[in-house]
Amino acid sequence: MKSKLSFLPYLIIIIVGVVIAGGSYLYLNGGNYAEEVETKPVHVVNRNLEIYQPIRNRDLKVIDVPATTNIEKYFTEPEKIVGKITTTPLKENDFIHQSILIESEEIEHIEFVTMNVNYGTSGGARPGDIVDIYRVIPSRSEQWSPGSDTKVVAKDALVVSLKSSGGQSSLADGFNPLSEASDGNLETVKLAVDQRFVKGLVPGSVTGESGYVLVTKNHGNNLEIVHDEEIKQIIENKEQENIVEETEETEDETEEEGEKSDVEKIFDKEKQEGEDGDGDDEGGEE
Repeated sequence: MKSKLSFLPYLIIIIVGVVIAGGSYLYLNGGNYAEEVETKPVHVVNRNLEIYQPIRNRDLKVIDVPATTNIEKYFTEPEKIVGKITTTPLKENDFIHQSILIESEEIEHIEFVTMNVNYGTSGGARPGDIVDIYRVIPSRSEQWSPGSDTKVVAKDALVVSLKSSGGQSSLADGFNPLSEASDGNLETVKLAVDQRFVKGLVPGSVTGESGYVLVTKNHGNNLEIVHDEEIKQIIENKEQENIVEETEETEDETEEEGEKSDVEKIFDKEKQEGEDGDGDDEGGEE
């Protein structure tokens, strides 16, 4: 009897150790055992879209949101979205509000013209602004006459987008044609105009033509969609996830490049130089 009881302290120690170890593991990994939140799928935009751009299947992606999220104001099924036209700029991860979609037939009278501008001739216009376009006609006399030297060539045109000389679009975050962050000065403006005005605007697309001036009549402040706080938070979280994924991809590429041996790097360099040389030879033969 005594020999059996001699093992009892050791048994108790083992049991207590197991309990402590198990409790510690559960405590440290408690997040993994949290009750799973029920979700539901929602279709959102997977890239930036301009005003009056048709939405296609490839422009959508599915994300999961908490089942309790109120999405009554948004289209969430592709059959209600694909083929429709957006009347406001959309950015990646944006939910598609029911108020912003129209049928393509509603803009059949609209055509698009891209014109050369600078910040001054753009009138400081932004996407969604309504503008009139004037053309300054070179004076044939030394005395300038406003009535004879300018004329309205288009009325109530909608500013769709702007681009800088560096190729940055007004859809990009922080776009500012006056700052270096915009990668250059403002260069072009894309307009949605009534078909009857197109002929008078086409010359403005020719390089060197600077006789057109936009006069802003109405700022498109009403284009901004006011999301509920919960939807805003979901969009912000998705944007942060995208940033993290892009950072990780860049780091992985950097690591892969660093892991290449000297021989591989020399081979890559010679291969690139060979391709460049082939291109030069082709150009010379022509």
